[in-house]
Amino acid sequence: MSEVRKKSIISIAILALLVSCQSVENLGIKPFVVNIEGSSKTCKVTSMKKTDGLEMRIIYNGLNPSAIIGNLPDFDKLTYNSENQLKEAVLGDKTTIEFVENAKGNIIEINFKGVEAAGAFNYPTLLTYDGKERLSQISLQFPTLSSGALIFHLEYNANDNITKVSQQTANGLNDLLVNHSFDDKKSPFTDQRMGQILSYFMVYSLTQGHANYSYFLSKNNVTSATVTNNNGRTELGMDYKYNSDDFPTEINISKTFEGRIKSEKEVFTYDCF
Repeated sequence: MSEVRKKSIISIAILALLVSCQSVENLGIKPFVVNIEGSSKTCKVTSMKKTDGLEMRIIYNGLNPSAIIGNLPDFDKLTYNSENQLKEAVLGDKTTIEFVENAKGNIIEINFKGVEAAGAFNYPTLLTYDGKERLSQISLQFPTLSSGALIFHLEYNANDNITKVSQQTANGLNDLLVNHSFDDKKSPFTDQRMGQILSYFMVYSLTQGHANYSYFLSKNNVTSATVTNNNGRTELGMDYKYNSDDFPTEINISKTFEGRIKSEKEVFTYDCF
């Protein structure tokens, strides 16, 4: 499989946690946007840009995301059915991503189906939720993983913030991410099902580097964390600037790895109406 092909499939895989938008208020599940408490205002995150070159822009058709443009990932069309549920994501003319949902509208199975030179393939990824409808386990499997499924476990505190992400191994659980503390403001994806779209990328990234994307699924913003993987151990410290609706517009990040300190910044924009 070519590197271009692999990159494209990973981009589609990152999107594999898209959740349907069918009568979300009636189902008791999270919408793609945030209704500001005590206000008639609704907000949705529209872009994120990092000093390391990673960026994304989210295009909406009404309240539904219709495209994600950039390198986290890059996908130019999301297809919904007549009931406004995500139906599939298509890569070229040979790979289709199909989705299976539970009664709450959360995706529980993602099937990567297509044809390569060696023949047809079908790679199912399984998702598990806890009693509070929080994503608690991802069994990640897609064509670029030659070693089989990667299984990740997610833990939360009482405020619905991710405190730990662990990877299951033959010797037990390895903690990839430990979040030590949080602020009391809204994360960029607070109460948004949009964060589930990108949680796929969050867990896989923890096996490769030291980026902390737990704000995809947390209510508040982490201020201190540790990332540990085969590359070593990295200590993270975060400082925030907020807008008038208490969403972070800028995150200044200090990363300490093997005694060396590196500074990075992330900038977010929102559409509030």
